[in-house]
Amino acid sequence: MWLAFTFVVLLCCIDYMYFTEGWGAILMNDRTRKIAHLLILLAIIPVGYIGWFRHPMQWLKKVWIWSHIVSITAIVLIGAVCYAVGYFDKAFLKKIGDLRLFFCSPVPYFMLYILSVISRNMPQVAQK
Repeated sequence: MWLAFTFVVLLCCIDYMYFTEGWGAILMNDRTRKIAHLLILLAIIPVGYIGWFRHPMQWLKKVWIWSHIVSITAIVLIGAVCYAVGYFDKAFLKKIGDLRLFFCSPVPYFMLYILSVISRNMPQVAQK
């Protein structure tokens, strides 16, 4: 589980250093940079899935997969509409970029870990 977390952090660092900030991101073509962001986001999904694969609480794996699928779908659909018609304003696109940045960070993985610790430590509710 922690090895997967380490790989998520590594992918996040690569995304941030080379495609979000730094000289590479500044000099890179905008479309190429966005595709790289999407590829990093797609690479994070199986890494997290492998990390949660053997965890006794299998719902964590489902939350990981579905949250990423929903976010990637939203990002891709909004990006396609923006590319086709240029409909969205900069403030909205900034929020979509923040969504991408959130899911390209180790925060969702760590949040699921915290949820697993809380769930494990909660007293079981008596069956009626």
